[in-house]
Amino acid sequence: MVFSRLLSFVLRLLSRISLSGGVLGLALGAALYAYYKQKKRLHEDGAARAASDRVGVEPSSPEQASQDLHRVGRDSSLERRLSRVSSIVVSVGGVLVHERTPEELSTQGASLVDSAVEVVKEMIGLKKDVFLVCEVEDDIGQAVVSDALEHAGVVGETAHAQVPFHRVIFCNSAASKVSIARQIEPSIYIDIDEEICKELCRFLSVTCLSEAGSLRQSLTSRKC
Repeated sequence: MVFSRLLSFVLRLLSRISLSGGVLGLALGAALYAYYKQKKRLHEDGAARAASDRVGVEPSSPEQASQDLHRVGRDSSLERRLSRVSSIVVSVGGVLVHERTPEELSTQGASLVDSAVEVVKEMIGLKKDVFLVCEVEDDIGQAVVSDALEHAGVVGETAHAQVPFHRVIFCNSAASKVSIARQIEPSIYIDIDEEICKELCRFLSVTCLSEAGSLRQSLTSRKC
């Protein structure tokens, strides 16, 4: 843009002087124009090479580029851990949100654990079937959790890195959560409730978190 304006200014200026000056001006203008085109082409080539180096291949479309960049950002240890995993059930309370109990969700709201949200998105990016199960005490708790997850982009129907609405399951007791997990029979069940983890360890591969925010570490270093 700067070179185009400079070239236009030079040509307008030199068009007002003598014929010999005009010839000189045209030569100068042509040289400036060639320099501008060459610099623009080198800039575009450099950007293309940088993108190719980041993803390893030249993207064929915006969608492919997005997928390639997402793949570069993956945690290789998480990818190895989930290499033979097809489906995952994640308990929301204490894992995706800081609040652990149904009472806390109804009275305090739902504050997301950002690091866990990113892990769930990576799971979906790795083509895993992710289910979210949450124990709530009433419709208020369900609405609070649903709104928080949807606002964070974890749940939805439009993006490739989202959990579909029909895979978000609400229940009103720990026993119901155990029953849901057993019916789904996931490759991995993730929770922070030790009692539920102990109960499901008899039937499923379980990852039990020690604290909120430890999802990535727990997945890559601990399992039932």
